[in-house]
Amino acid sequence: MELPFAVHEAVRVEFEGRWVRVRRWLVAGFLVPVVVAVVVAVVAWSGGAVVGWLVLAVGCVGAVGFVLARGFSQRWDVPLVGVFGVPQVVGAGMVAGRGGVVVVVAVVVGVLLVVRAHVVLVDPVGGVVAGTGLRVRSRTRAVRGASLGLCRAFAAVDGEWLRWEMGPGPTAVDLVGGAVPLREVTGVWVAEAVGVPAGPVVVVRTVRGWAQVLVGDPVGFAALVDRRLRMVAGIG
Repeated sequence: MELPFAVHEAVRVEFEGRWVRVRRWLVAGFLVPVVVAVVVAVVAWSGGAVVGWLVLAVGCVGAVGFVLARGFSQRWDVPLVGVFGVPQVVGAGMVAGRGGVVVVVAVVVGVLLVVRAHVVLVDPVGGVVAGTGLRVRSRTRAVRGASLGLCRAFAAVDGEWLRWEMGPGPTAVDLVGGAVPLREVTGVWVAEAVGVPAGPVVVVRTVRGWAQVLVGDPVGFAALVDRRLRMVAGIG
């Protein structure tokens, strides 16, 4: 089976099984809101609302085209459901009035299905996800920065890069962090932080130096990165 992401042969069978399961949820996550929006609009329509139908069409055609083009094989992030869902909700609301609330529920269901698919696909149990190029994010750690106040610190690793960030919130622009190509990483382990904030951190050694990475689960994330480093040569 051809998979839409890089995978090591040692874990290919496991991820072929995971992909078969989550593919159904991804398709449903994008198409359930479409079906509900069209049904609600047709049942409640009493004439007129041409603009509403056009807005609804944009959201529905976009989602259906995305699925038919197998776009979900390359991108399955939750915001995409919202990108298509917003015009579906707005259009259905203009056509069906309060019936648009039902479409909101359908979009929420779609988001939950995509979230569930993502959770299963990158499940870290057993560490097998290290044998893929899938992006895996660490747990978040709350720390108090010198100038940013209470901050969220986390890291993420994919098939090519290890990235880490710290900032006051998901929409903040005042972030500090860094990134390093995996090919430059020569070691990773857990140690007590040097300086502030105190506590265990993931230490990343590279050909150019070293960095302290703040994450919510330093032991688990360090083990994941270490295993990916050892398997990355065979991922493809």
